[in-house]
Amino acid sequence: MMRSKYTLFVEEYPEAGKHLFFCTRTQAMVVVDEELKQTLNALPAFSGGKRTADALATLSGMGFLVQNEAEENTNIARYFDALKSNTARIDATVLTTYACNFACPYCVENGVKAAVHMDAKTAARTVAYISDRVQEHGAEKLFVSFYGGEPLLNLKALRIVAEGLKGYCGIHGLDFSFGITTNGALLTPGVVDDLLEYGLKGVKVTLDGFGEFHNRKRPFANGKGSFTTIVENVYHAVEKIDVDVGGNFDEENIESFPRLLDYLKGLGLEKKLHRVRFNPISETPQDRVRLPINSELNCVYAEPSTAEHLVNLRRLALEKGFPVDPGVGVNACGMTANSAVFTVDPKGKIFKCPAFVGHAEFAAGTIFTGETSSGSAEELWQRCRDCPYVPLCGEGCQFGSYLRYGDISRLNCRKEFIEYMVRENLKLNYQFRQNKSR
Repeated sequence: MMRSKYTLFVEEYPEAGKHLFFCTRTQAMVVVDEELKQTLNALPAFSGGKRTADALATLSGMGFLVQNEAEENTNIARYFDALKSNTARIDATVLTTYACNFACPYCVENGVKAAVHMDAKTAARTVAYISDRVQEHGAEKLFVSFYGGEPLLNLKALRIVAEGLKGYCGIHGLDFSFGITTNGALLTPGVVDDLLEYGLKGVKVTLDGFGEFHNRKRPFANGKGSFTTIVENVYHAVEKIDVDVGGNFDEENIESFPRLLDYLKGLGLEKKLHRVRFNPISETPQDRVRLPINSELNCVYAEPSTAEHLVNLRRLALEKGFPVDPGVGVNACGMTANSAVFTVDPKGKIFKCPAFVGHAEFAAGTIFTGETSSGSAEELWQRCRDCPYVPLCGEGCQFGSYLRYGDISRLNCRKEFIEYMVRENLKLNYQFRQNKSR
């Protein structure tokens, strides 16, 4: 028996002489004392008694230990195969339009935004294409995420797709629901009530800090601020659907996020929101295009300050009582997933990753001809198979690789960043889980 390479210690936590032991493959976490930690590090040598042997047997069942290298290799190969081949649920993203009523200066779709709307014919064909994928995979669940541009600018297409798929799933006894990634300005109570009958489960909206800080980052196309409109819509929506609030930060607005959380808490939303999550403002494909060939673009997700901000904001949200993301999760790459995961744009083009929409060179086919390319079929995780963090970052983000190097298959390693994030978020997970259990 040996310690799995996909395990790590957060040492001297939650107290001196105790250590968090975490398995990145199974997401199991336990606290071990110094004696057991030394035993684990000494494996396969073992000189403990029955109590220690029993503890090792328990840890083995949780994925912390393996019999040998062959079992380790089998486990990790099965892990990635399951991530990429699970077809029990179809996850489809549908863009109803490339148009947007906002003028965010950092928009990832600058250069793509246009007055292009999905028409009724394409919407109907989208229903047929997605239904075919459900049948092909024998899926039990279908979740559709409507995206844009601003998807609520084309409610007609959204209704056609949602109504058609709800009807198909109803006939076949399948579970159907959908969500919307929206700027929130058009998410009025009337729109929410209207879409509930089509299967609306939840939405994700963005607040880039408090008040004027947000308004500078996410103004309407006419330059007016959007903060008050969005918050008012969120206030009503949380009573009927799941609402995730995201936020994008840089050095200009980062200091306003504590005020934002206080403001939302003052409205009584800390227990009503489904989740809050904040992310750094990142580079865009337009930044990549402007660079000379073979140039390297800065990656904000490799910056130590970014990691610190992410952890601090998550801690602050937890302290104020907001639900947050898991913190230590698996980042499966849609570029290497099977056809149970895909994105359809307003013209009916298929993309494996929604971040690449509008960039024709990354299209994987059309809903009229079928999926002709899976993006990247390589087992890219193999190059990092000895890294303890590979179950979490997988093949890495190929969109990030494209931004940084102009090459989706190039390794964009952010190990130091991930090490910090995992260690600090495990502490938060343990701390607040313990607080809840008291």
